[in-house]
Amino acid sequence: MEESETLALQKYLRLVYSKDPTFREMILDLSVNMTFIERFYLSSNQEKNRFNKTGIAGTENEIVRSRISSFFSTDAELGNCFLRYMETGDKSIIGEEMFDFIAAAQTEDEHGFVTLDPESIELCK
Repeated sequence: MEESETLALQKYLRLVYSKDPTFREMILDLSVNMTFIERFYLSSNQEKNRFNKTGIAGTENEIVRSRISSFFSTDAELGNCFLRYMETGDKSIIGEEMFDFIAAAQTEDEHGFVTLDPESIELCK
């Protein structure tokens, strides 16, 4: 992806996608399955298999904290805020900056958006 495409996608993720109610619900949902926090509990195939068989995540808190620290490595304060949110469930802890950061950190597989060169699109006449 070219630099301009990357910048355009990042801008979209921060300004539009991060405001989407469904995206925000996924971030605020503290259940382990099909949510943002799943990545911290079910990272390995072994953890996923165990969860699929038993319905129990079973990942140690130390490992979860380490994965959160790694995800938020470029902004440790946001990582600490997210940990506090997970401990308390207090939604007021999660602000716009958190949604923006998480949206921009999503992979293409996670957010599902692609950039297209407008010149490559044929218009019907």
